[in-house]
Amino acid sequence: LYMISQSLKPMNEMFIFPPKIWVKNPTLDNYRDFFNVLANTVVPFARYMYNTVLVVAIGSIGHIVLASLCAYPLAKYKFPGSKFINQLIVYSLMFNATVTMIPNFLTIANLGFLDAQAAIIIPGFASTLGLYLMKNFMEQIPDSLLEAAQIDGATGIRQFFSITVPLVAPTTFFLSVMGIIGSFKVFDQISVLTQGGPGNSTSVMAYYIYKTAFEEYKMGYANTLAWALFILIFIVTIVQWKFQD
Repeated sequence: LYMISQSLKPMNEMFIFPPKIWVKNPTLDNYRDFFNVLANTVVPFARYMYNTVLVVAIGSIGHIVLASLCAYPLAKYKFPGSKFINQLIVYSLMFNATVTMIPNFLTIANLGFLDAQAAIIIPGFASTLGLYLMKNFMEQIPDSLLEAAQIDGATGIRQFFSITVPLVAPTTFFLSVMGIIGSFKVFDQISVLTQGGPGNSTSVMAYYIYKTAFEEYKMGYANTLAWALFILIFIVTIVQWKFQD
């Protein structure tokens, strides 16, 4: 409600002190500006949307695939160092993403991905939350199912794709929802690693909203963009629920 109220405020109400939560003289100017941007500057805005969809799609899919492949041997096989790796995964969950920003920057720089789209996609692959959830869920799958499949001649790869992956579908769905929402909100990697460049090639909607609000000081228009982004995330989430059903 606050975001909607802010998007309806005229410019002269934005910087009133003390700030007012509710709009007094609502206007649709910010929404007119939004549709004018869509109509007259298709390439820049389309670039923001393209980058956002790219980060959401590749980041979410890559994270789920990597978490599943890494969690399976940790959950179903015992090998030297497995307990130590499991402890590292748990300990890593205690660190805020901000703490790992400098190591991420150094890693991306050494890989040569600064000012590239890979700089905002690859860090999402390495989130240990998905690995932790996948591992714990896979541990609940009875070993008898995998042993029966092995007796029938199924290889480890066949057991993974035919038995394990279908059984962890609820966790996969949860990670996909959280991954998509998180990817839509990605900001810190862009701010530190690319600043949206070169030529807005790594700017996404969240970073565009930030620049609009705090660099151009168009607070009402920025709230309109945030409201549009919320609707987009809501629609994507509903579609995911329908596919889950």
